[in-house]
Amino acid sequence: MRMIGRLLGLALIVVLLISQALAAKNVIIMIGDGMGFQHLKAGGYYLNGASGTLCFEQFFKCSVTTNSLSGTTDSAAAATALATGNKAANGVISQAPDGTPYLTALEIAKSKGKRTGLVSTVSIKDATPAGFGAHEASRSNLSAVAGDYVNSSKANVIFGGGDPAKGGSFGVVNITQAKANGYLDVYNNTNMTGLN
Repeated sequence: MRMIGRLLGLALIVVLLISQALAAKNVIIMIGDGMGFQHLKAGGYYLNGASGTLCFEQFFKCSVTTNSLSGTTDSAAAATALATGNKAANGVISQAPDGTPYLTALEIAKSKGKRTGLVSTVSIKDATPAGFGAHEASRSNLSAVAGDYVNSSKANVIFGGGDPAKGGSFGVVNITQAKANGYLDVYNNTNMTGLN
């Protein structure tokens, strides 16, 4: 019996070590905004002469098709679904029909002490990144979206495209709010490489 107990104890330790080794340390969600299955197929044909040949397609586990609460899904409703697991009307950013904010994956990670970030090649205030870090009745409330980032969800890193002199990413009011909350503003490679 002692031998069986020791073997079971050893097996439990091995299982725990393996499960810790296999646990995800970081999670990065990459979204090709507006990219559907036909775009993937075309990309595979273009790059490799056949569909299903893009390097990331091997990771697909399933596919789901659904509509927003108001017809064909726009990027605000799609981002809300991806970030919260809930449907929303087109144009709405991570809110229920009654205006109640849906908890986003970014906010859940932040509440667990994880470092979080939003990165976009277009304006960070666009609907897709906004679905993860903002709660607005309209995707057009761009200043309010940026305010949600720096005052509510408080992602550790917020990178977006656009010329800051023209309000491309945040605009003066939001940059002032961000600095007041401890964010650093970086606009070029020299400033970026100077970060710790």
